[in-house]
Amino acid sequence: MTRYVIRRFLGMVAVMFTVVTIVFVIVRVAPGDPAAVMLGPDATAADIAALREQLGLKLETRSEDTRTYVIDSAQRPTAD
Repeated sequence: MTRYVIRRFLGMVAVMFTVVTIVFVIVRVAPGDPAAVMLGPDATAADIAALREQLGLKLETRSEDTRTYVIDSAQRPTAD
């Protein structure tokens, strides 16, 4: 029974890793600027730059990913 649970857990980890990797690649490969898309065609360059700064999109890719996965997940509210 223990072997079964361990195998299922390892399978779950493999699937989660695969899904996260696929989503990451899709988001990185998608064309366009996320800040410009969010603000629409009437946004000024200053508005777009401010949103990029607020969302952390000006950071380098590795720093941005670390912030996204580590810091943001630690700041999520927990159910009390």
